[in-house]
Amino acid sequence: MPKTPLPWTPHEEDVFIESLESGYAPSELSTYHGRTPEELIEKIVELYSKGDLVVLSAATFDALLRRSTQ
Repeated sequence: MPKTPLPWTPHEEDVFIESLESGYAPSELSTYHGRTPEELIEKIVELYSKGDLVVLSAATFDALLRRSTQ
């Protein structure tokens, strides 16, 4: 029987979001956070669904930055 993953603490979520924003590779994220790739994907979907994580392409992000400085 597979073990049930431990719930994420708010601090772990914050560090995970910072790690994603810093561009760490999936294998690095999995090792650092002690979670399987599947658990990381589930957390990304959960954070995105709650509005705690926004996914933008580089071009979209650059356009938003340009608009905000005009």
